[in-house]
Amino acid sequence: MPKVLFFFDPSNGRPGLGATIRLDSGEPCYMSIAPGWVRVKKSRFGLFGPTLYNVRDVHKTYETAKALALLFPDSLLPPGFTDPVLSAFANAILHCPTCDEVAFVLSEAIARADSKIVDDFAAFLGETTTRVDCFYDVNVLPHPKEAIIAAIEREIVRSPLEGYVDSLRTSAAWLWNFLEGIGPAPLPLSGVDLSQLPRGITPADHSKRAAELERIFASPNRRRDEGRAKHFGAIADREAKQIEERIAAAVRLRARV
Repeated sequence: MPKVLFFFDPSNGRPGLGATIRLDSGEPCYMSIAPGWVRVKKSRFGLFGPTLYNVRDVHKTYETAKALALLFPDSLLPPGFTDPVLSAFANAILHCPTCDEVAFVLSEAIARADSKIVDDFAAFLGETTTRVDCFYDVNVLPHPKEAIIAAIEREIVRSPLEGYVDSLRTSAAWLWNFLEGIGPAPLPLSGVDLSQLPRGITPADHSKRAAELERIFASPNRRRDEGRAKHFGAIADREAKQIEERIAAAVRLRARV
């Protein structure tokens, strides 16, 4: 079993952030963290041994920590870890049997997380029954909306496959009607749900449809719902344009890489 031999965290009163972990292979793995800088070595104390991971970039450090937290949701950490970056890296290392795998997992964490996010979103689109004539709350998505957009952007930039890039662009376009603040119930684009009106052509069907329309338009909530739909429609238009611009920028960047 892997084991944390010792660690530095604000919770245990030791200065700095870091940990030494013995892997399943018996190899020691030393990690030290400074602001925006993570270094991991095959070493017990960090003085000697080959470097497995060394990144000095604040943005990449936090993106990698988020990716590792997504990829390794089961915690193997002993009590006392409080710093989120230290926790994410240490827990990921505990899941690796060898130092070679540590180097691979840490260096590929963002790409692997992006692939999972995109796959989860594709599965969501294929398995759910969301309608294009309604707004939905972002909380129904399998991941935060921004995380999905960012993952699609990065996947576009790194993919050599034109067909995959086309599918990514298409999937991004399906995010337009998922918005913050909609709530648990879908909101029709017009504010009025006409999907349940009788569809038949007999006089009785026409009569039922007329009665239902009268009920809908007499509802005291109609004006409120129409106002909400107009409000969220403006937000959806704005966000859809921003997403389109971001995806187009990713495609241009891919062409230059």
